[in-house]
Amino acid sequence: YIETKTALVNGDVKKAQEAASYLTMGYANLGVDEAIFKRVSDIVTAEDIETQRELLPGVTEDVAAMIKGKVKNGKIYRIFCPMAFNNSGGQWLSSDKTIENPYFGESMLSCGVVQGTVD
Repeated sequence: YIETKTALVNGDVKKAQEAASYLTMGYANLGVDEAIFKRVSDIVTAEDIETQRELLPGVTEDVAAMIKGKVKNGKIYRIFCPMAFNNSGGQWLSSDKTIENPYFGESMLSCGVVQGTVD
C-alpha cells in the first residue's frame, strides 16, 4: 500500500501499477473478498494517474480495516486532505506524519492533516 501511495504522490502511473500488483498478490495470499481485490486490481489496470488517485480512498479503507489491531511496531497514520475530490476530501495512510499528498502530488504536496492512527 505505502509503495502505491508513494507512486501516486510522485505522479508515476507505471510505479503505481507495479506497486498495486504486489498488493494484489498479498491480497490473493490472504484470500480477501472479491470486491476488495477488485479495488486494488483497478489501480493496476488504470492507464492514467487521475483514475488511480480516484481509486485510492477505497483501497485505503480496505487496508486500514485489515491492519486495525495488528500494528505491533510503529504507527500507521491516517492523513486527510480536505480539498481532494472537489473538496469532499480524501484519506490516505502513511508510516510517518510527513504530509505527502497522493491526490495532488507536487501541485499541493503538503495539503493535509494527520487525523490519528490506525489502532
